[in-house]
Amino acid sequence: MTSSQPTVPRRSFARVWSHPGYRGVLFSLVLSGISVSSYVPLMSLFLVQTLRVSGGSVGLFALTSLASPVVGILVGRLSDRLSSRLRLLLVVSLWLAVGRVAMGLAPTFTVAVVVGIAFGAFGGISAAQVFALLRELLEREAEPRQATVTSTVRTGYSLGWAIGPLIGTVLAAGLGYRTALVVSGLFVLLPLVPLRPAASMQDGDSKSGEAGRPGVQAAARPTQEVVGEPTRASWGARSLWLFAVICLLALTGESLRITYLPILAVDRLGISLWLFGIVVSVAPVVELVAMPAAGALADRFGLKRVILAGLIVGAGGFAAFATSASVVGLLLGQLCNACFIAVVLGLGVTYAQRLHPDGVGFAASVFFAAQSLTIATGGLLGLALADRPSGLPELFLTAVVLNGLAAVLLLLTKAPRDRITTRPGPHEPGRR
Repeated sequence: MTSSQPTVPRRSFARVWSHPGYRGVLFSLVLSGISVSSYVPLMSLFLVQTLRVSGGSVGLFALTSLASPVVGILVGRLSDRLSSRLRLLLVVSLWLAVGRVAMGLAPTFTVAVVVGIAFGAFGGISAAQVFALLRELLEREAEPRQATVTSTVRTGYSLGWAIGPLIGTVLAAGLGYRTALVVSGLFVLLPLVPLRPAASMQDGDSKSGEAGRPGVQAAARPTQEVVGEPTRASWGARSLWLFAVICLLALTGESLRITYLPILAVDRLGISLWLFGIVVSVAPVVELVAMPAAGALADRFGLKRVILAGLIVGAGGFAAFATSASVVGLLLGQLCNACFIAVVLGLGVTYAQRLHPDGVGFAASVFFAAQSLTIATGGLLGLALADRPSGLPELFLTAVVLNGLAAVLLLLTKAPRDRITTRPGPHEPGRR
């Protein structure tokens, strides 16, 4: 390790902090991470301990979000034609907030399933739109280190995940699971507030001259193309969809971790709820350093190589969960998982957007749709394996295999070029 390496996260955060748009997205992702992580880890415990369902039924419940990928992709395609992403985010956030309150009030498992179907389909839209907004800011600024900035901004979500589980478990321990879920509904709206500077920059560009007219804004935005690559069709190139399959395989294990690690730790290994909250928070803290470092490595060595390494490390983390008999094994798995998440979730959306540079909202939606679909694939695996005597170890060993398949597929695919050029919009002549 060279003496300059420890300064990479510091320089990356300085760049993000100095730009009001990047900083706004960073704060928004912190609040979004708190919102999601104060809710999601509690859901499986709520179903098992409050509604008294089996582990297999928890997997069945995961299928309620099966429509999320389709809805996310369709909304993502539409979003590239809208004048403001912030209005779309407001509508979706209000709907999700109502859904969380309804889930906390659900008296039976059947009602919980109905609520999950009605509101779960919209779960992946917000993240895709935030990263599409960020991508447009990067293009507008002709940012030379896009992977570094994107992965650094993504650490905000990890910081939120370090805080949210503690908030959620404290609320659940003191007030019960139902109250904790209802309160988390209030958190859904908070991420919209810091996005105003970034959205105002986008609106300011679109309202200048002809760009303010519908149908002209898309042409006025600076667009970014991969050197030597042809323009993609409106529904994306084959490589984009293949990368979505890779993400689906790899992140199915992450879905299993989120759903079944609480059951493994609290219900099977007997770890206390507060200690489990600490275990869950370890990985996001590590991601605060790992994500900027992964971005810097990607800008230097290429996205594909760094993502491949992350998949291999992720397989090791799932193997640690499969063999854990105490909190030590869980912590080891969480550390490996932090590096895996730092790479796949920190860089995956950038990789997808480079595969489809003329529709960044659509590309981000395809990536997050694959991530959303893992809730269903993880649910099917849970339904098949969780109630078996050795079900939880088998689930995590399955995740090891899926990560290996994802790594092999990535090796066999052609990556977009990492060197890019910025094509200026009509109001930015000659800008590079």
